Amino acid sequence: MKFKTQIIVGLLMTCAVGTSNAGNFVSQGGLTWMPTTFERTWAGADNYCTNTSINGQSGWRMPTVDELSALYKSGAIKGQGWKLFYTWASTPSGSREHYSVGLDNGYAGKDGDTDIPYVTCVHEQASKAAETPEVVAQGGLIWKKIDFIKNWADANAYCNTTTINGLTGWRLPTKAELSAFYNSNVLKGVGGVTWSSTPDGSGSYYSISLNSGDVLWGPDRKVNYVACVH
Repeated sequence: MKFKTQIIVGLLMTCAVGTSNAGNFVSQGGLTWMPTTFERTWAGADNYCTNTSINGQSGWRMPTVDELSALYKSGAIKGQGWKLFYTWASTPSGSREHYSVGLDNGYAGKDGDTDIPYVTCVHEQASKAAETPEVVAQGGLIWKKIDFIKNWADANAYCNTTTINGLTGWRLPTKAELSAFYNSNVLKGVGGVTWSSTPDGSGSYYSISLNSGDVLWGPDRKVNYVACVH
């Protein structure tokens, strides 16, 4: 009985340590980064970042593989109390698998979605959005300022029904239009993972990271940044 009690106490202590807030938030690449202190499956990590108020803010997301690699190369996390192990990215690497990046070596590997690497969440820093004009022109389209997040249905409804800059008839951009917008460098580094109107299957849509250009996809219940075009 004593042995069993010690095991149970040990497990409880491990769980408590794994979910502690140890480690420092860091700023890198126009993003605020939550320290890696616990592990999750990919779905658990995505749910945590999307739905948790962290450091008093909502609107967090998982980083892309390029953002994680840039974080490692920057050296910003050295001496910050992070767990420097493989950490989930939002970038898919195949069916039911996503990339993770070793924060001790910078290597990008592939993990099945039921594996349990460490978790970090990122938040776009407000200064970039504040300096952005309300609308910009690119690719024969007018683009609304990208400064808030919604699930796909709410994003689609917002663009379709809202009068923006005195105009009606807005819509979500297609995947191709978002990729061209990223490649144009019109608003380099502003916004994060942003919804497109292009479906990837039943209840799933493509999105583009406007920080890295990565093409992502996910269920319409997720919250991503919203770009409306006219």
